[in-house]
Amino acid sequence: MVKTKDQIKKARKTRAAKLKEDGAKLKLTRNWYPTTDKRHHFKRTTKVCKKQKLRPGIKAGQVLIMLSGRFRGRRVIFLKQLESGLLLVTGPYKLNGVPLKRVNQAYVLVTKTSVNLGAIKHLDSVNDAFFKKVETGIENRTDFFEAPEVKKVSYKT
Repeated sequence: MVKTKDQIKKARKTRAAKLKEDGAKLKLTRNWYPTTDKRHHFKRTTKVCKKQKLRPGIKAGQVLIMLSGRFRGRRVIFLKQLESGLLLVTGPYKLNGVPLKRVNQAYVLVTKTSVNLGAIKHLDSVNDAFFKKVETGIENRTDFFEAPEVKKVSYKT
């Protein structure tokens, strides 16, 4: 069926009127933006992070391949899953230079090779707090850019 120009104009008018009516029903408040310029930091509602489930195939002693980061392409050994859900892996450092490191499961590839770990000393003491940065206190020094004192040496003959 072919529509005439008048029919098309009438349909447009009714559609516009309908949209206008719907907009009047919704009627949002005018000030949808914050009234102050003060920035608010994101505040997490929950304090405790949920521990991620360990992917199938990952067991203690399993050989994983790193997919990103400085050590990508290196084979590492999975030691345990930390409370944050990250994986604790090591090279061992002596063999391929990968230190004790936390890694997200998404950035590793699981292989079917596994290594017998035996009893590793102090593995229970390694947790997320172990990897926190240590405060050096250099920022608080005021004499950082000052020239060091020169000691005068006198020679007696």
